[in-house]
Amino acid sequence: RDAQPRLVGSSLCAIEAHAHGLNAEIRAWLRTAVGPNAIPFKVDPLGKALAAEFCAPFYLYQFQLYMVWFWFSYLVVAAALSLVVVLAGVTNVSITRSNQRAIARLTGIATECDVLCANAWRTVDASNLVPGDVVRLKGNGWVLPADLLLLSGSAIVNESSLTGEAMPVRKAKAPVGEHAAYDQQRHARHTLFSGTTVLQITGEKAKPRVRGVAKEQIGSEAEAEAEAEAEAPTAIVVGTGISTGKGGLIASILYPVRMVFKYDEELPIVLLILITYAAVCFLLTIRLIASNKSTTDFFTMFAYGAFTISQVLNPLLPVALVAGQS
Repeated sequence: RDAQPRLVGSSLCAIEAHAHGLNAEIRAWLRTAVGPNAIPFKVDPLGKALAAEFCAPFYLYQFQLYMVWFWFSYLVVAAALSLVVVLAGVTNVSITRSNQRAIARLTGIATECDVLCANAWRTVDASNLVPGDVVRLKGNGWVLPADLLLLSGSAIVNESSLTGEAMPVRKAKAPVGEHAAYDQQRHARHTLFSGTTVLQITGEKAKPRVRGVAKEQIGSEAEAEAEAEAEAPTAIVVGTGISTGKGGLIASILYPVRMVFKYDEELPIVLLILITYAAVCFLLTIRLIASNKSTTDFFTMFAYGAFTISQVLNPLLPVALVAGQS
């Protein structure tokens, strides 16, 4: 592997040296080394999502206490609160799976690219792109399948899917003759980010095309289309899969940086106090029942103790905490 040439170097000059494309052998090696150009993400099956939701410790705690309430004939209250918990859990699962489906649509890549391989253009699936591939840009609202550095021509893209900015952004040819190191932020005006949409492309000599149609038709439509294809801008792949701008966005959605407030820091202390108080009340309840000799059945004493715990650590405590925080 160390003998393999650096396909995308640290400087713009090194990138320009690979503007002729990769051969089939290097592409195959890179495909094995870096993997497919995809962001692996799957929507959880409904059964797995429900099991993960309702098998959480606090759900088990809630249902156990509601069983005690049923045993004490608090039928209406126990049934109503059980229904609230079930509906809340089902709603949470529905929202979570809806968000997962939206992320799955965002991660999906279903397009083909014209790749320069051995001095010949070949059409390959976007999932087979590797860093160092030279691709030919397309118009007609083409969604970019990878991060690309523009080698020739210019393009106007819609980056609202990444930045939320509705205004189109013009991308210019990268100064590939410079010795400066390539940096994605520094050279953002020359970088086409994965997931953004190409609105217009302009070749070195061709006229602008909006959504694949030349503004001025010279000669027959077939000749104009052939000229536009020949002069279409080219770009080199600098990032695939999770290593793209879209991959970073999805990673920030799935694994956000947690914001810790003073409320969150003090909440475990409050819960510890409540748990300690509930444990003391539980032991006192069993002690008092045993000393009065009103019953010797351990299950009955345990049920009374659990009922006492439910008065200290209410099953709807999470709802109260959220309401208090808001």
